[in-house]
Amino acid sequence: NPSGAVHGGAMTLRAVIAAQAAMPDRVRYDVQAVHVVFVRPGHGEMVALTRVRHAGRSLRLVEVDLVPVGADGVPVADKPMVQVQVTFRAARS
Repeated sequence: NPSGAVHGGAMTLRAVIAAQAAMPDRVRYDVQAVHVVFVRPGHGEMVALTRVRHAGRSLRLVEVDLVPVGADGVPVADKPMVQVQVTFRAARS
C-alpha cells in the first residue's frame, strides 16, 4: 500500500500459521475462531511470539503477538503490531 505497511490480512494469516505451528501435538485441528487486534502498522521484519493458553482434548487456544525485530536482531516483545487469539477445535474424522 502507499504507506509501505504490511497488509493486515497477510499479518493475520502469518499469525494463524504460527499458532498452528505452536500446537503441542500433531493432531489435526480446524480453526474455530480468530480474534485480531491491530495495535500499530506493520513495517519491516517481524517475528511471531506464540503462547498456548489452553490445550484441552477438543479445544486449543493459542495467542500470537507479531512483533518487530530491532536493529540488533532481537524481537521487541513490548511493541506488538498485531495481537491474535486463535481457537482450534479437534477435527472430526
